[in-house]
Amino acid sequence: MGKKAPAMQFYVRDWLSDPQLRLTSPSTRGIWMDILCFMWEAPERGKLEGSLERLGRMVGASNGDMELFLEEIKTCHFCDIYETSHKIVTLINRRMFREQTERNRWRIAKRAERERKRVTEMSSPHSSSSSSLVVLHTTCPQQKIVDLYHEVLPELPPIKEWNEPRQKFLRKRWKDDPKRQTLDWWRNFFEYIRGSPFLMGDKTDFQANLEWLIRPKNFAKIIEGNYHR
Repeated sequence: MGKKAPAMQFYVRDWLSDPQLRLTSPSTRGIWMDILCFMWEAPERGKLEGSLERLGRMVGASNGDMELFLEEIKTCHFCDIYETSHKIVTLINRRMFREQTERNRWRIAKRAERERKRVTEMSSPHSSSSSSLVVLHTTCPQQKIVDLYHEVLPELPPIKEWNEPRQKFLRKRWKDDPKRQTLDWWRNFFEYIRGSPFLMGDKTDFQANLEWLIRPKNFAKIIEGNYHR
């Protein structure tokens, strides 16, 4: 996800006329309003999870109010709720989550379109402007690509040692396709990685690192969009 919007769209008519929500207690509606704000700021917008105690601390509600809140969600169904055996609660605002999913798909599609256009321009023998702007390297600039990884993806594990086995993976990915033989391509690749909640560690405890990204099987799946669905 790119920069977060500073404000969210609030559907006043929906809030006032939702029959499921209007059946709930004032304390539940107040908690839900705070939850919506936290969902807007969450890594996966529209979705918030944690123990009932943790969620209660976030919104400043008592245990009793939170238990009533949980009970009224199950009764009135004004949002989606999932509970694990470890008492972790996941709350999803259907509209916010759906709209963010659609925005993410649009961003990915636009990024892919820009990349296709750039590659087409680079491969065109009549594209003098493209050839003057893009510097092709015959030798894989290992350190520059590592630096780009750190610059674009500072949230992912840093590289402390870039040894020969790792260099071999990167060298092979570089040589496999001429269009990958520019630093611009690798910057776009790392920006594309940012669009995957799974690779960024927003869905599980797993986070990809540079070596994982350029291993043959993983690299192929990334290029095919398997981690952006």
